[in-house]
Amino acid sequence: MKMSFSIPVWKYALLTLSIVISMLCVVLISVGVITLGGAGSPLGAYTASLLGCLVFSLCTVGSFAALRESHLLSMVFAGLGVFTIVCETIFMIAFAVMKEDFMEMTKQRVEDTWQQELVKPGAMLDVQIQYECCGLNGQQDYLEKGDKLPSSCCYLGDCSDSDNIFPKGCEVMSIKFIDSQSDNLILSLVGLVAFEALGIISAYYLAKAVQARGVKSEQAVLE
Repeated sequence: MKMSFSIPVWKYALLTLSIVISMLCVVLISVGVITLGGAGSPLGAYTASLLGCLVFSLCTVGSFAALRESHLLSMVFAGLGVFTIVCETIFMIAFAVMKEDFMEMTKQRVEDTWQQELVKPGAMLDVQIQYECCGLNGQQDYLEKGDKLPSSCCYLGDCSDSDNIFPKGCEVMSIKFIDSQSDNLILSLVGLVAFEALGIISAYYLAKAVQARGVKSEQAVLE
């Protein structure tokens, strides 16, 4: 069955998909930077950001292709879309392979920060707020050495109520956080690949529809 080359259908399909892809891209950048940056991998965080920039470029091309009903831009979107999917697939596979390494890096980063805390109180501030944890293994790490719990060990910085104290240590919570965020990162990449594939199909048929309209216009002139 031959598919109908109706310009409005593919035009709005491509425009809608470009918007959805751009929204998923925001998730990719935010989760990627938080996950990989939290693991102490600046290169990974930069890679996620660059990949996000590539996806935003793809969305821009797709939006202009749809709004201008451009055959050229539609084909550029299709080509750039294939390249983007390849990059995302490589990134996803590399991340899946190195996930355990990132979790170990996170654990080591927390342990190193705790050692700094022992020398310079306050070093754990950002870690405890980010992961909602207290000490390396729990609040006993502070209490056993006779220190008061820092405000970063409690919800909203209020340690007057024992229920507000984060119950678990940062070593456990940081690994748990990276593990859950890793799943979100993979899901965002899978979603991007799926919607980009649909976008490539829409761009292809939009290009064919525009081309078909041009042929019909030329035939009408000749007649």
